[in-house]
Amino acid sequence: MKSSISDSKKQVTKSDFDKALKKLATKADLKKLATKEELKKLATKEELKKLATKDELKKVEEKLEVLARQVAINTSDIQELKIEIKGLKNEVVGLKFEINDLKERMTALENKMDRRFDMVIEAIDGIAARFDKSEAERAAMQHTFLRHEHRLDDHEIRIATLEGE
Repeated sequence: MKSSISDSKKQVTKSDFDKALKKLATKADLKKLATKEELKKLATKEELKKLATKDELKKVEEKLEVLARQVAINTSDIQELKIEIKGLKNEVVGLKFEINDLKERMTALENKMDRRFDMVIEAIDGIAARFDKSEAERAAMQHTFLRHEHRLDDHEIRIATLEGE
């Protein structure tokens, strides 16, 4: 059965018609809707079937929660390591000071040993000079002794010659 305006029990007035027109979409309203080209770019049923299901998303969410807990544990471990590293840095600084102190003490000890070594060398040089002098004197005395011995021999020969005559 066809329905027409005249068949209906109520007559449509101009204001009813204007109200109905206002409810219809305008060209500007239609421009806001997607075009055929834009609709072609939307996902197809096949593509939507490839997307994750609620169960799969729940499993991923559970895995993410596990990972979040592991990250929290790792973050805590990292903080502890940072504190330990800071302590080690402080120890290294302390060791550097101790090393510098030891270097200064070693330098002072080296200088003291150098002075003492110089004193020993000077003493040895003095002893060596005395020994050289003593050797020279001994050589001179030996030469003198030999010369005197030769003279004595010559005198003995003369005396024997004189006595024998």
